[in-house]
Amino acid sequence: MTVRFSKTMWGAVGAGSPHPTFDTAIPAIAREGWDGVVFALIALEFDRGIGTLPRLAGLCAENRLDLVVMVMTNGVSVADHLATLRAAYDHVAPFDPSHVVCHGGLDRFTPDEASLFYREALAMEQDFGLTVAHETHRSRIMFTPWATARVLDEFATIRLAVDLSHWMVVAERPLDDELETIRAAGSRMIHLDARVGYEEGPQVPDPLADEWSDHRAMFERWWDQAIDARLKTGCCEPLVVVPEYGPPPYQQTVASEPTTDLWETCLAMRRRWMERAVEAGG
Repeated sequence: MTVRFSKTMWGAVGAGSPHPTFDTAIPAIAREGWDGVVFALIALEFDRGIGTLPRLAGLCAENRLDLVVMVMTNGVSVADHLATLRAAYDHVAPFDPSHVVCHGGLDRFTPDEASLFYREALAMEQDFGLTVAHETHRSRIMFTPWATARVLDEFATIRLAVDLSHWMVVAERPLDDELETIRAAGSRMIHLDARVGYEEGPQVPDPLADEWSDHRAMFERWWDQAIDARLKTGCCEPLVVVPEYGPPPYQQTVASEPTTDLWETCLAMRRRWMERAVEAGG
């Protein structure tokens, strides 16, 4: 299986980040051997100084980096969320992203509302010619293993961005009794946010620290289960893996100062993934 490692732009560009704009961030990411970047469209609403989507797409092309764009729906009703999704796709589609990650709907949607959302969303991505990975994220429709299982049972063609850290926070316990759903999610997975979480938060303070080794081992075991299920489907498409460690409030701080170097954490977890792959012979 081919893995393509993408660097999250969250905490990597903009005010308080290592790089103020795309112009310096993208070449630096390329020099460090990443295969692509993941950029949340909403970031442009908060910091217009970082650049524009056309500029980002152009820099990625120049530096031979895949561009994954994250979109987020919002509103009160299913209709609201579908309208904002269509607007986001209309914005993103001209730049031909390698795929789109969608944070879709609301956790409080009824099963019927969730079905309506995904039925329309899947048709919409076909209309726009986009490859879309729907994320398992807190506050969204697939915020738990059991909510996700219902969606997978109903929609055979849906593709996922799997982030197990959110499920652990919502369940507030390890996920070893949810392996069936983890494997089901893995069988639809095209994107994996490889972030170690814990029972009370989506991101441990330092994923390589000894005191978090048990949680790191748990997540690596669950990721392996998801990947094994994906391989068993015969899927030969590359899997995008993102060591998605983010800035405060995800990142721990003391006296308002981060306790770790976020850029280095993402690099270190990419190295660990590669080392584990070599040890496994993959």
